[in-house]
Amino acid sequence: MAREVNPRVRVIARATYLREIPALRRAGADAVFTGEGEVALSMTEFILSGLGASGEQIDRERDRIREELFGTPLAIEVLMPPPLRPATTAAPAQAAERPSGDGEPTRSAADRG
Repeated sequence: MAREVNPRVRVIARATYLREIPALRRAGADAVFTGEGEVALSMTEFILSGLGASGEQIDRERDRIREELFGTPLAIEVLMPPPLRPATTAAPAQAAERPSGDGEPTRSAADRG
């Protein structure tokens, strides 16, 4: 019904159980999140950390499990546009200077030499 009013609307759903994800996707949900899946991810991270896994290993395993459970590494990233970066208006010479605390600008090592 929401897509009849606005065909571009993004539908985000919450499911209690992982087994509910396929039905919600078939019903038109763009992304489905489930508490059961998030708890499984947290438990996996806790166990891997306790076994001495590196942060990189934990991240890799989290992405693999998220892909398996939800169909994407992080569904919300697919739905949200990338953040806008603020435009920089300072000239390069001005950007290299910063106040030293005594009112005088401090130059970086590259500008001093």
